[in-house]
Amino acid sequence: MASPIGSKRNVKIFVLYLMQNIHIPLDYITLGEMVMHTDYVAYLDLAEAFHEMVDDELVATAGQNERGEACYLPTEKGIC
Repeated sequence: MASPIGSKRNVKIFVLYLMQNIHIPLDYITLGEMVMHTDYVAYLDLAEAFHEMVDDELVATAGQNERGEACYLPTEKGIC
């Protein structure tokens, strides 16, 4: 992990916290821009953690944006 935030678990917690407090569905690109703007998370770490979060059902699709890209929200499992 090259991210200053530390482990992949920390990346997941940070992303879920951010998503929960924004209260709107986010597409992956927007989420990535927001997370990397902080300089706490490296792109490759986000990519790896996010896909695991989808597979582990911590985030789920919640529609599409105007470009037809999937938008995501944290699930109850992710919030817990």
